[in-house]
Amino acid sequence: MDSSQPLVDMLTQDSEADLEVLTQAPIPDSGSSRGRGGNYNHNEDIQLCWSWMAITFDPRIGSDQPKGTYWNRIAQHYHENKTFVSDRNATSLEKRWNGIQRECVRFQECIEKIERLRPSGVPNTEYINLAQKSYDATKGFPYIHCWMEVRHTEKFQTVYEAMKQAQGKRQSKSTTPSQEAQEDDRTPSKRPPGRKQSKQKQKKNDGDDEYAVQLATFIQMKTEEHQKREERWKAEKDLEERKLLWDQEQKIMFCNTSNMDESQIAYVKAMRQQIATAKEALVKASGGGSTSEQGSGGDADEAESLM
Repeated sequence: MDSSQPLVDMLTQDSEADLEVLTQAPIPDSGSSRGRGGNYNHNEDIQLCWSWMAITFDPRIGSDQPKGTYWNRIAQHYHENKTFVSDRNATSLEKRWNGIQRECVRFQECIEKIERLRPSGVPNTEYINLAQKSYDATKGFPYIHCWMEVRHTEKFQTVYEAMKQAQGKRQSKSTTPSQEAQEDDRTPSKRPPGRKQSKQKQKKNDGDDEYAVQLATFIQMKTEEHQKREERWKAEKDLEERKLLWDQEQKIMFCNTSNMDESQIAYVKAMRQQIATAKEALVKASGGGSTSEQGSGGDADEAESLM
């Protein structure tokens, strides 16, 4: 299981409607078949995720089915359960899912980056916002609605872990876990990137590194602010407790016992003796001077600090 799963559970324990999605614009169809152009909307994407999960995890079907049969079943489930108008065919749905899975894997990498930084003093929902900005500082993560559906599934976690392992074994190659998302769903391999594409990728990676530094600085600042607030709160709480104790001691030491019975008077005397003993021990611990002089002086100082 992915090590980031506890963080993901924590991030999404609040109402999912409260999460700030940085972009809600229609997402271009990166792989529609001929004659099936147009943008996929969120309803289409979510139904595609549901159909993919339903067919992938159906024990009656199994996972050793041919590629064509597999996506024909997904397309059939998609059209039988959709509540909107759509004429996407199996090829379009397959290409759309390949793009969604690839980008969800990339976003999962951003989630793990935030987890490793472990920022404190930052609201849980802000974690996902930071991950979206890490994915794309301008547009955010456009497939957040899909990631929310598939993030807990065993298949998605398995694909992600497999690609992480593949990345560790192929560090000397240009293939990344995000690029291998498509290969896991039986898509053909791509040509190696050319010189121009490699330069553009390097430029983007440099920008990601710069943003990571800014992100770490922001998180450090939030952590320090949280620590200062915690220290102030503890100091104020300690002062309130000392003031309460001082008020109680004053009431006991100077209360009128003329209207009390013998048991009440005995209790007051015992409490006065306990208070006096504690004050004497405190004076001795501070060192030097007579007990009576330092005791009265210590009480005066304490009273002044609690005013």
